[in-house]
Amino acid sequence: MRMKPVLLSAISFLILACLCNPLSLLPSDTEPNPDTDANPPAASAIENDHFTIVQLLPANGDLESLLQQHAQTAIAQGRNPFVEWDAEW
Repeated sequence: MRMKPVLLSAISFLILACLCNPLSLLPSDTEPNPDTDANPPAASAIENDHFTIVQLLPANGDLESLLQQHAQTAIAQGRNPFVEWDAEW
């Protein structure tokens, strides 16, 4: 009776160990340095009739000026500007 929980725990641990690659958590030497990127990626935008979503990136410039620029664009289109923060940690 006691063997089932131990066996299930061991199998679950092995599956989890196989799915998690600890080497992927370490920084890679081949990743580009964002500070030295010659061509920063453009801000991505999703647009339809009712709203526009613009993703601003640090490489695109000063956040304050980018927010002012996109807020003015939204107001000119008769829309309300909103800001949503997120992070990829």
